[in-house]
Amino acid sequence: MPVFHAMFYGDLAEKAVVPIPDVEPEAFHILIKYLYCEESLGLTLENAMDTLYCAKKYAVRRLLKQCRHFLQENLTPEEAFTIHAKAVIWDEPKTAELAMCTLSSQTENFFSSPSFMELPEKLLKKFLDSDELSVSENEIYQAVRKWVVKHTENNPDYGNEFKRVFSRLIYGIRLPVMKPTEIANGPAEDGILTPAELIDLYTYKFAENKPAIPFPAEERTARPEPIYVSMDLIAHFGEESEELKGGTEFDEYIFGRIRLEVRCDVAPLASKCFIFLCTDDRKFTLRYGDVEFDRRGADDDPMPEDCPKTFPLENRLLANLPGMVSFVIREEDAAPRVCELQICHDDKTANKETYGMVFAKVVSGMETLKAVDSFRDPIWNRECGHPFTESMPAVFFYFGNVSVEAESEYEQEEEL
Repeated sequence: MPVFHAMFYGDLAEKAVVPIPDVEPEAFHILIKYLYCEESLGLTLENAMDTLYCAKKYAVRRLLKQCRHFLQENLTPEEAFTIHAKAVIWDEPKTAELAMCTLSSQTENFFSSPSFMELPEKLLKKFLDSDELSVSENEIYQAVRKWVVKHTENNPDYGNEFKRVFSRLIYGIRLPVMKPTEIANGPAEDGILTPAELIDLYTYKFAENKPAIPFPAEERTARPEPIYVSMDLIAHFGEESEELKGGTEFDEYIFGRIRLEVRCDVAPLASKCFIFLCTDDRKFTLRYGDVEFDRRGADDDPMPEDCPKTFPLENRLLANLPGMVSFVIREEDAAPRVCELQICHDDKTANKETYGMVFAKVVSGMETLKAVDSFRDPIWNRECGHPFTESMPAVFFYFGNVSVEAESEYEQEEEL
């Protein structure tokens, strides 16, 4: 480690105690354990960013990479804004953007979490500057009001302290976007605005000649919520048939069902392409390691000419970790134009290197995919692509019964 070498042996060597400034003790403890056993033991959402900073400071690149991957896999709306703020300070743009994507599409969950109520006022002001939140402006006002109540209710002069604190935050709320009744029952009733500000605000909403007001007037936009796609994985024994609609209990086996979380908030263009494939009954191939699943009963027509030859390469925020889903990049002249997707395998050598935009992940059914692997390996000759013995029937893999559901429908199903 070049930094440690300089501290202990180089020109910066200390004679007595070596100070470790601006590093959290827990994060430094994780770093030391990693240096000895190369395992990122003890990472949590609460300490992952501090550990990331520590790894970055001391140039431990592998631990830095593991921290980034841990945050991708475990990021929640409850911790998203705190992680975003630290990522901005410590120059981690992808982590910062990923945190804001999560926060934008799941703002309501953030508002209902204890971490929102514990935000420092400085971070709350920064949060109110965001243009992408998935709740109404009135919901933002009510959430900020609850925060102010919590932070002032124990003050002996509660009424005046409430107004003082809220008056420092009110100019980050986009009051012109709120309905007149919401303004009347909110800031007007709470006495946060002066009479002159209230008159200017109502004049701005209704008059042709609008006065200058100190409140942002642009509506916020929300990133789309994740969408969930489920499908059955099937093995068919015997001759392959384009007419195959379904087998019998003797010639096919259903391994189980997998569910993909499609990150429309992170990769909207790639997600849109994939949802189009699913809902329009288009034929595409799903690859996991050496196993390729064709879509059963799908339209064999090639992709429409107005679809891109290579699928969108947006700002790549998601790393290609095991269980992540990406488009496989084909050559420009590849024909017929059937899309190929890849689910990242634990064995990196089993993945195609030409993967494109990572846009989804398997949230349930990884054990089903691994069952396909364990079923296929003993009977399959990878070199020639068919069973080891002629007496064994050919095996073809399919997926079918594809369904698409919104996040709210997925949550209801999980509760059941």
